[in-house]
Amino acid sequence: MIDFVAFDAQKELQSAVERYEAVTGETLYPGDEHYMFLSQLMTPLAAIAGQINETANQNLLKFSAGTVLDEYGKENDTERLAAHAASVTMKFSLSSALAFDVTVPAGTRVTPDGLLIFTLDSDAVIPAGETSAQGTATAEEAGTKYNGFLPGQINSLIDPVEYVGSAENVTPSAGGSEKEDDDSYRERIRLSREAISTAGSKDAYEYWAKTASADLVDVKAVKTSAGVVTVYLLMRDAAEPSQKIKDAVFEACSSQKRRPLTDQVLVAGAEAVSYQIALTYYISKSRSTEESGIKTGVDHAVASFIFAQKQQLGGNLNPDDLRNALYAAGAYRVDLTAPAFTALSDSQVAVAEESPSVTYGGLL
Repeated sequence: MIDFVAFDAQKELQSAVERYEAVTGETLYPGDEHYMFLSQLMTPLAAIAGQINETANQNLLKFSAGTVLDEYGKENDTERLAAHAASVTMKFSLSSALAFDVTVPAGTRVTPDGLLIFTLDSDAVIPAGETSAQGTATAEEAGTKYNGFLPGQINSLIDPVEYVGSAENVTPSAGGSEKEDDDSYRERIRLSREAISTAGSKDAYEYWAKTASADLVDVKAVKTSAGVVTVYLLMRDAAEPSQKIKDAVFEACSSQKRRPLTDQVLVAGAEAVSYQIALTYYISKSRSTEESGIKTGVDHAVASFIFAQKQQLGGNLNPDDLRNALYAAGAYRVDLTAPAFTALSDSQVAVAEESPSVTYGGLL
């Protein structure tokens, strides 16, 4: 942050002592009660200077946060994205066909684990002679914890329905998101200035795409051929974006007031570029008493590297970044055989293969 008010407590105390001595003609020593009184004043003065600096920095987009950032966004016609509830397509089945319709009423609850609950949005009617019907169910709460249940995992009926023998999801649950965090909100506010343009600028497409979901980690608009713009989406943990997210991004970017008539807009998920991690590390004998802590730090450095690669589209997969993190964690020597340096296009994201090979070679 910027120090709008510079405050050095030691210098300010010395200045206060000198002014006191000049006015009174007395010499103040550290044990003098007047010296101690002036010394105690430095703590609240430092706190006041800190509050002034924090308040002043809140006026800058780069440093504003929380409710102040919300107000900054409102001034730029950019509201923080609210949390959204996940949804899923459920199939309700009979043990055998009946001669009459069976209705699964709206509000019927299903769960994968007895804790997380999805509620049927509208009646699902199983016609006479049929054995199943489908309907959309929405999570009772907003948030990402309802995402990612694979087909068949949401299979328990909380509310029994006469004649219905089973229920299961036929699509993965998706679309749940938390309230937009400060970092992504701040970036959207910055991009909002580009939204004024109707010339189809790269930043404008990326701004409008990011308004579709708070679960988008990164977005890149790329000219893939003459008159064709492809918007690539990176979701949290490099997951494949659901069709619902793709449709929302397409709608956000395709309004006639947001794209030139000559542009065709396409939406696609990020292309995952797989890589391996294979390394052996050693710890200096001089730090043998720290061995356990360094090993934990190395594991954390590897996990952080893997996570960081999945936070942006494009750029480079640079093994030197991993090597530097391992040295910072306390490794003395690192034999790194993978990954290799890889330049990524704007449509690509680096995703590590499961179970990285991290071997401790001992003390050197």
